[in-house]
Amino acid sequence: MLVPEVISIDTETLNILAKAKEDDLVYSGLSPLGVPFNTVKGVSMSIEKMELAKAGRPGATCTKGFLKYNTEYTEKPICTSSRQYQTIKLKELSDMNLPQEEYQKTYSKIIERECLCKGLSTSTLLSKNLEVKPDFKVTCCPGPNLAYFSKISTLKEMVDHIYGRIKFVGQSSAPAHVFKRTRNVPRYF
Repeated sequence: MLVPEVISIDTETLNILAKAKEDDLVYSGLSPLGVPFNTVKGVSMSIEKMELAKAGRPGATCTKGFLKYNTEYTEKPICTSSRQYQTIKLKELSDMNLPQEEYQKTYSKIIERECLCKGLSTSTLLSKNLEVKPDFKVTCCPGPNLAYFSKISTLKEMVDHIYGRIKFVGQSSAPAHVFKRTRNVPRYF
C-alpha cells in the first residue's frame, strides 16, 4: 500500500500508513457485514464516526446502499453502519439497563461499523483530485505487516525488496517470518 504507482491512495492516508506502527494496525469489526477487517487508526472515517457518535448522531447516511442486508428492525434491508440502524440499536441497548462496563462494550461494537461503500472508494477519488461530498471519508484496510514498512517506495524498489535485491531500512524490528521468502518466486524483473 506504500507504492503510489500501483494503488490509488490519497496523500493523507498514505502518510498515515507510512507512519503506522504495530499498535496502529488493528483487527476490527468495522464491516457492516460482520466480516473482521484490519484497519489503521487515524483515518478520516474512524475519526468522523466517533465524533458523530459523541454528538448523538451515530452511523452514516446510507447513500449508496450496496451493503443493505439487515432486516432486524425493518422489512426492507438496511445497512448496519447506517444512522437508521445504529439509532434503533442504541435505543434498544439503552432500554436493556446493562451494567456500565457491559453497556460500553456493546455500544462500542455497534458504533464501530463504518460505511464501506463510501469509505473504501473515497481515497481513490481524492487521489485523482475528484470532488467528494463532505461526508465522504476514508476507510483503509491494510494488512498487519504494514507496521514493518515505512518507506513510500517506487514499484521498482518494492520488486527489488520482494526479490531480496534490497532491504528497506527499519526491517530489523520485524519478526523473521515477515521478510522470509517462503517459496521460490519466479524472477520476471
